[in-house]
Amino acid sequence: MSLAKAIAALDSTVSIFQGSGTNKIPDVVLFNYVIDVQEQSRAVQAVVQAGVPRAAFVNARAAMESALDASYLVADPAEYRARGARARVVEMFEQERLSRRADLEKTVLPGASEAMEAAIKSDAALWEQDSRGARALLLSTFEHFCKHPPGIGDHWSGLNRIELYRSLAGTKEEKDEMAKMLDVVYGHLSLHAHPKPRTSQRVASLDPDGTLVIAGRENDEEHAVNATVLAIQLMIAAVERRKAMTQEVA
Repeated sequence: MSLAKAIAALDSTVSIFQGSGTNKIPDVVLFNYVIDVQEQSRAVQAVVQAGVPRAAFVNARAAMESALDASYLVADPAEYRARGARARVVEMFEQERLSRRADLEKTVLPGASEAMEAAIKSDAALWEQDSRGARALLLSTFEHFCKHPPGIGDHWSGLNRIELYRSLAGTKEEKDEMAKMLDVVYGHLSLHAHPKPRTSQRVASLDPDGTLVIAGRENDEEHAVNATVLAIQLMIAAVERRKAMTQEVA
């Protein structure tokens, strides 16, 4: 599938689905991930068309991370609301950490400010209007992280990267294969996204006049585009899984 067709497929999938008040917080989290993948995919498309495909790896990696987070969010319908609550609360702690960065201890996030607590309580009250018990769920999640703030860089799920990958598959064999595949993809994207000398990733040659010429490899575009298409496919599957949740869960 081409990148343009993949983007169109994601847009179409999202256009025919609406979230529910019952799942207000997790649906907001899910569709923010959708928007991330839509934006990053278009960024990859634009950068590749501009003739600098290696620069697109940063956007391809961001699309992949959002797609994987969304995949975990919807993986277990029974946990959808709880995972959405965790994602919302941990993001609030991350924002709080950033605002207080100058005074931050490097091992933990800071405690919650009054403004943060007020925002969480407001979210909880709004969610409760459509879903009885949602207020208690969000507030208990908030209280948990007030007592046990996640470490800097910790994923909101509480899992490390490999654990997250394994959680997306069924049997042990499938989990092993999933973890291996996604770890390789993530490693490849990270290798190209971070600053490096890239002496083995570009082609160096000398012109007849002795001028040193350094050029990208022919498959740079292919790698970034293929990874982005995979991210889009994962996101489409996540949205379809959300659509398929039963009325009792949804």
